[in-house]
Amino acid sequence: MWLKLAERLSAILKVPLEVKVEDYVYLVEHGDRDEFGMSWLPQILVELEDSTIHWLLSRLPLDERLQPDEEKAVYEMLEKLKSLGVEVPV
Repeated sequence: MWLKLAERLSAILKVPLEVKVEDYVYLVEHGDRDEFGMSWLPQILVELEDSTIHWLLSRLPLDERLQPDEEKAVYEMLEKLKSLGVEVPV
């Protein structure tokens, strides 16, 4: 599901997708961490035009049946991008 979400976001934004597999150092440097400083796995991050890196999604939102909610995940990532000043297509 994570790859599908990343591919979907890449298509919406019309930007290339880069997948990093088991790059723990990258996640420690740029990703979201729990209260003990451990990085969540997997995560979706974005590199902006100014070369800053931000995490967009580190935990899947759940629906009322406690199942992963793909639509809400995409919505949350787009909202995070907007909060970072990125223009998001409607």
